[in-house]
Amino acid sequence: MGNDSKEGRSFVEALSTVLHLGNHFLNANFLPSILISAVVFGLLFPSLGQQASKFGLSKWATFGVFLISGLTLRTSELGGVLRAQLPLLFGVVSSLFISPSIAVLVLQVPINPQEFVNGLALFCCMPTTLSSGVLLTQAAGANTALALSLTLISNLLGIFTMPVMISKLVAPNLGFSLPAGSLIKSLVQTSLIPLVIGKVIRLYGSGFIDKRKEVLSKLSAILLGLVPFMQASCGRNLFLSVRMQNFLAVTALGMAVHCVFLLWNILVMSNIKYSKDVHWQKSNAWAIVLTASQKTLPVVIVVIGSVGGLMGEPGLLVLPCMATHITQIIIDSFLVRFWIEGATRKESYTFQGIDNERAPEVLQEKKAIHFRGLITSELRR
Repeated sequence: MGNDSKEGRSFVEALSTVLHLGNHFLNANFLPSILISAVVFGLLFPSLGQQASKFGLSKWATFGVFLISGLTLRTSELGGVLRAQLPLLFGVVSSLFISPSIAVLVLQVPINPQEFVNGLALFCCMPTTLSSGVLLTQAAGANTALALSLTLISNLLGIFTMPVMISKLVAPNLGFSLPAGSLIKSLVQTSLIPLVIGKVIRLYGSGFIDKRKEVLSKLSAILLGLVPFMQASCGRNLFLSVRMQNFLAVTALGMAVHCVFLLWNILVMSNIKYSKDVHWQKSNAWAIVLTASQKTLPVVIVVIGSVGGLMGEPGLLVLPCMATHITQIIIDSFLVRFWIEGATRKESYTFQGIDNERAPEVLQEKKAIHFRGLITSELRR
């Protein structure tokens, strides 16, 4: 009887440990978990997603994502960008006009189904992420105000530049004509208007909103996951016909494209000399490299919803975008960690009560803890 009691307690303790670890993993990887689960759930229960798609839930879900982005968008630090007009200008040009040009090369890569490379080409034409670049810039200790300014400007201007870039770089290679007017209208209705509404609401309740930021982030991830859920349901037969090696190939291609963006922005920013303050230059360079090299997932979902039928099955178009969105955060998080360690090695710091030889090591540990917290917060989104 005593042995049975001990075994029962051991089982309960083991189960509790497993549940705790599972909960910790889910919280730390909330967005990837939601996106992957959405596709799997759509394949298992296609009728539910098909019905949701008929009612136009996709547009309302995307509307909610941008509404929450507006609610959580902080613009109080924008005054700090007044001394960084040249890096900001380069970041806007690089994000909206230079990096999209790689879409032409992406379309030449022979990966089946064709929707994979089509979707990745569309992703290349997007503006920067709504939150990842800013959070990673903050983690690197760089100019957060500059990253936020680039995020706002590129996403606002992107509403009008994206249709032009897609019609010039993507559409001719696929043999269709892009309805630019209807795409701009869709982007305004589904992204700009809810973003503005959310920002206006924030003006009157920022304290209430900030206390619930984690809940809003998870809600945003769930709403974003509804879109691939419906697309997977509607394109179930095509999804099941896709070979895993082809999906891995387009994922690797997306990672390579992001690395090209990083190298381009690092090369230019390391050679722009606009200030005698080396620390100020480095702070701005890191902000531009991280922000201008990333592409946003919610906006490409809006675009695919508007023109997806012209380029293939929407569900297949969005898969490489989801994979690249996740991998770019992972790649950049390692890059930020490398920068933090490099900066720690080059500088000397003094801490009260700590041996000077141990000071850089202690600072690095503190920065690493802060960094992991920011990255975990972003993956939850």
